[in-house]
Amino acid sequence: MGGIIRVIIAVALLCSLPAVAQAGIRFGPATCPVPADAAFKVLGARGELDGVASEYAWLRKNRPGWRRDRQVLLNGNGRLYDVLDISKGSAKQAICFDISDFFGKM
Repeated sequence: MGGIIRVIIAVALLCSLPAVAQAGIRFGPATCPVPADAAFKVLGARGELDGVASEYAWLRKNRPGWRRDRQVLLNGNGRLYDVLDISKGSAKQAICFDISDFFGKM
């Protein structure tokens, strides 16, 4: 339960940070336990703040004008995932990030 609370706190902190691209963080192909329009493995993040900020930076760059409606932490196949439901007008998508490499690191 403590990990979920850390993620909630990290998300709250990130919402107040300026948009900055995270240097050294890459996105590789990933599988996702739920149907998603895109699935990425976050590589090179130093911790949760860095990793989640890179997810949001990816969204701003690759889905400009889309709104983040919901963010869910999932555990599947021994991996951890952030699934972000986003929308733009009537269009909806789910974007899945494999966060196993940085989850739990502060």
